[in-house]
Amino acid sequence: MTTNFPPTAALVNLLDDLSYVIECLAEDLTGEAKHKLSILTGKLAKDPTYSISDSERIIGILRKAREDLVVLKKGESALKLTSLSRQLWSVVRRQ
Repeated sequence: MTTNFPPTAALVNLLDDLSYVIECLAEDLTGEAKHKLSILTGKLAKDPTYSISDSERIIGILRKAREDLVVLKKGESALKLTSLSRQLWSVVRRQ
């Protein structure tokens, strides 16, 4: 699978919001995490400052993580999000 990633600024925007969601999960603020995941998904779909070529794949991961939270699978959601975060940070490091 070939993956095209965004410029560094868009990655940093995404990682900043993703970090906040992970912090919410760590503090057991599940409602806030669900809300911020919804907002982040919308930003990836429409906000030019979050414009990335791999957005559909990332949106799918974010939606699945939110679905996990809805059915109280906080651990599974956190694993998906931290894995995504590590993938994105590895791209930032290569740029």
